[in-house]
Amino acid sequence: MAQDARVDDYPYVASIQKDGAHWCGGALLNPRIVVTTANCVWKSTDESSMKVRACSSQAQVGGQVAGIKKVMKHPKWDIRAEPANDIAMLQLDKNIKFSSGCHAVDIPNSNMMPSFYEVFVTSWGSQDRDGSFTHAMRPLQVYRARLLDLGRCRNVTNRFGVNVSDTFFCVAQRHHQAPCTRDTGAPAVSEGVLWGLASWGLRRSCGTERYPAMFTSLASPSVQDFLSLAMSQLMREEHDAAAGQWGAA
Repeated sequence: MAQDARVDDYPYVASIQKDGAHWCGGALLNPRIVVTTANCVWKSTDESSMKVRACSSQAQVGGQVAGIKKVMKHPKWDIRAEPANDIAMLQLDKNIKFSSGCHAVDIPNSNMMPSFYEVFVTSWGSQDRDGSFTHAMRPLQVYRARLLDLGRCRNVTNRFGVNVSDTFFCVAQRHHQAPCTRDTGAPAVSEGVLWGLASWGLRRSCGTERYPAMFTSLASPSVQDFLSLAMSQLMREEHDAAAGQWGAA
């Protein structure tokens, strides 16, 4: 990542944590829902022992912490096959209290065409080119990335036998600024809209300029369908659970 950032400027960003340490990134969609990549939670089935910290510039302290009640991954995603449809939705076990400095981000709808050419990427992942990650106290990091033409991106990845499907967009890695270890799920936002989540790359060293970084595209039809269905299902289950509690009372 490039420079220190304040969560007030990126109030949607969330740290998904394993054993009390930052594991990957995500973004708040409402007080109860976080979106991230499927590979962030690939070992989780319906439930997860991982936690989510939101509303803090530090991944280790501050803000609000919630458990993960339910995990939903795109049904076509497969870690052992091609990486397409790398998206997951997490239902928290309690609401995150929203404020001016902590709230949800908008996602693109089916009528919006991606007109952006750059995004702001935020996370707490490794800042070292070799990808080494320590648990030292670290502030939120942000960098600006420019989109790379999909055809040019495929010219690079196809040399490694990997095709970039239309469920991704690519960004150029410049000045050693790029997603790195534990940056998967890092939100990529332009003009207040969450267009992507850091997914994967082709590199031995983070930020190698001749290699692009791939982000799950929240504007792709397959991802849009998943987001709509998963959100509806999780909200319906939340409503039914609340109704059951009222009925029991």
